[in-house]
Amino acid sequence: MSVRRHDIARGAVKTEHFPTNEIQIEVPVPLGFIPTGLPTDSTGVKFESKQYVISAELLKHTKVAYFESDLQQLTGGTVAIELYDYTAAAVIASLSQSATTKRVRSANILSGLVIGRPLGVRFNVTAAGAAGSLGGGCSPVLILVKGIN
Repeated sequence: MSVRRHDIARGAVKTEHFPTNEIQIEVPVPLGFIPTGLPTDSTGVKFESKQYVISAELLKHTKVAYFESDLQQLTGGTVAIELYDYTAAAVIASLSQSATTKRVRSANILSGLVIGRPLGVRFNVTAAGAAGSLGGGCSPVLILVKGIN
């Protein structure tokens, strides 16, 4: 037997009957692409993406936010894929990656995301590799976990 709309009295089912954030969904926000072939034989920032502005609508209903990276090429050295706040001139999240770490996700960074501030991604060589070392090939993503009532 199926229940039809007219079988349920008006007002019998209310939103308070459902737990808050019972349903959750992960929304990936692509932050561009870091090209391959970036030199990793000396330290420093080797690439910066275009800037993205965090809007109030983007963060609406967001419970948790993560920064994730999937480095495809690294022949030497260690790099940090960084989510950077250009207004505060500060790194919000830094994912350390070497030749053995392909995909990394940060802890919750929601408190570091400020509405109206431009963000970007940086490829920062933190430990240089041998001469001729290269890296890159990365599609960093901001993961927003939304709670649905």
